[in-house]
Amino acid sequence: MRRPPLLALLAALVALTVAPVAASASSGTKGGKGPLRMNHVQARGSHNSTHQDHNGSLPGVPPWDYSHPALDVQLEEQGVRQVELDLHFNWARDDIEVYHVWFADDRSSCTLLRDCLALIRSWSDAHPGHHPLLVLLEPKDGPLEDEDPFTRPFGTYEYQRLDEILREVWPDRVVTPDSVTGRGTTLRQSIVERGWPKLADVRQHVTFLIDGDDHGTAYSNGYTSLAGRMSFVQAPEESPVAAFVGRGGGSGKYDRMSRLVAQGFMVRDLAGDPRAALAAGAHYISNDTPTMSAYDDAGMRPSRCNPVTTLDVSCTAEAIETHAHRDGYATSGTVSGDDPAAVIGDKVDRLVVRSATAAADAVTNGRQP
Repeated sequence: MRRPPLLALLAALVALTVAPVAASASSGTKGGKGPLRMNHVQARGSHNSTHQDHNGSLPGVPPWDYSHPALDVQLEEQGVRQVELDLHFNWARDDIEVYHVWFADDRSSCTLLRDCLALIRSWSDAHPGHHPLLVLLEPKDGPLEDEDPFTRPFGTYEYQRLDEILREVWPDRVVTPDSVTGRGTTLRQSIVERGWPKLADVRQHVTFLIDGDDHGTAYSNGYTSLAGRMSFVQAPEESPVAAFVGRGGGSGKYDRMSRLVAQGFMVRDLAGDPRAALAAGAHYISNDTPTMSAYDDAGMRPSRCNPVTTLDVSCTAEAIETHAHRDGYATSGTVSGDDPAAVIGDKVDRLVVRSATAAADAVTNGRQP
């Protein structure tokens, strides 16, 4: 039966209104109208971010012969938006030092955590449009990582001091677990059901993340609570504090990563295969060479839209962040070929000076291990 002209017109209007919505929901193509959020970002990072060439390999020690520029230079010149700081608690100074491994690989572009954070803060103050930076914090107190007599393992007090130092340098503009957790819900529920903060609300912010299963467990009271804490942890996906989740390993690593990212969790990956990590949707991808061509080839200048989380969101790299990006800083060097005896002599000299300073601090402050 032929429809009256008015009814036919109304039917056509309804079809035009409904069809695009259905197509968008089914096709998964970009172009939706939802707001950009923290987890819509994909950014490059650096590993062992304060590392400095230790002037030659020692016998039996892996060759750590590369140097990163200063932290603020990485942010400004290399487009880095995630850094990793290796932490050692010096009981004599009641402070946290930053370096890779005691004695064998202890040269660092900044010595104290507060000084490293101050460099990042200064850069952030001057760049109000940047998307959230991620500062990965890795306490180093395992065998061979830290045999310094003036340091001790992290525990309740040391984690408290860590939070105090973070608050001292970053009293504001921090995405904390409490700021993401909704009233009456767990952190995990808030992430899965409500999502991460809008990107517009957290520009010029920083996010802290504790690395390592043992330290993540201790810092979050067995993965049960991050209330009042400054940092997230890489938690099991089923735990109530899951927001950043561990990436796992093995042959199915990137399939699992992509699934977790699609659920709303955030992932930082130490990428042996940057292109696979990019395709899987890792949010912060780090290695020792943050200027490698894989990132530029992917359009990360400095960052880009996450290919997994922005399927139904209108997103451009310029909407994530616009910042001039220039390459040219060498992040990996060559073996210097220094005489091993000279290298050992240099390390011993610095060890004597450092130990004398720490001993004097311990006496002055009345501290003991």
